[in-house]
Amino acid sequence: MKYRAVAIVSVILAAAIIGNGLLNKRRIHHQATALKSTVSSMSLQELAARAAECESAPPPGARPLHDAAYCEEVMRALDNQPLELVKVPPK
Repeated sequence: MKYRAVAIVSVILAAAIIGNGLLNKRRIHHQATALKSTVSSMSLQELAARAAECESAPPPGARPLHDAAYCEEVMRALDNQPLELVKVPPK
């Protein structure tokens, strides 16, 4: 009887752990997909502005504007953009 109760509790705990892992995996996948769609909808100017924000150091004691995954995705999207010729007016 005692071992049966332990086995039932073990099965319930294992199911809860597996279910929690699957939910976390689904949440992470959803967040990555949402991030990619947000970044892919940005224009080249927006990507450059966000990249500059990511590369700038925050003031001491302040939190960065964006997390590492966001900055990595912005940099990846910016690197994948084709180069454009821009005429710079003389000063």
